[in-house]
Amino acid sequence: MNKKLLIAEIIRELETERSQVEINLKSTLRAAAEAPGAMQSHSDTTKSQMHTLADNIRNSLVEKERAISALGNLPESQLQQSEVVQIGSVVEVQESGDKQSFYFVLPEGGGINVKNEKRCIAVLTSRAPLAMVLIGKKKGDSTKFQIPSGKDREMTILNVW
Repeated sequence: MNKKLLIAEIIRELETERSQVEINLKSTLRAAAEAPGAMQSHSDTTKSQMHTLADNIRNSLVEKERAISALGNLPESQLQQSEVVQIGSVVEVQESGDKQSFYFVLPEGGGINVKNEKRCIAVLTSRAPLAMVLIGKKKGDSTKFQIPSGKDREMTILNVW
């Protein structure tokens, strides 16, 4: 499995998302500038709300830029194949029944799905609860854990790249 190609695809997806976030930020800032202020309407809080929204969008933009930078500068050593799941590992798991899933554990970029060799691979940050369950496991290990809804989830690691 070519992890460099996966990283390049993830970066492209992040750059697309960043472009959309930039458009959203400009639109929100424009709406905030055009909204009536407190001196014009004492009960209208649109201007304040739009500025709060712009701050949240700005934070999202910073996260996207940080992820792009981190993945673009990911050390080659973190992409080396290992028998144990770690940052930089692609993991194939079998969940209940015959459902197979693929995860790419990275320091940034979580929540993105990429296609590779007809597989859909979900990116997990190393801080994600599922990543924390997987890290340190190896091929053949089974693990059972509880998801936030309180339901038990069980999976077996089929491969680690």
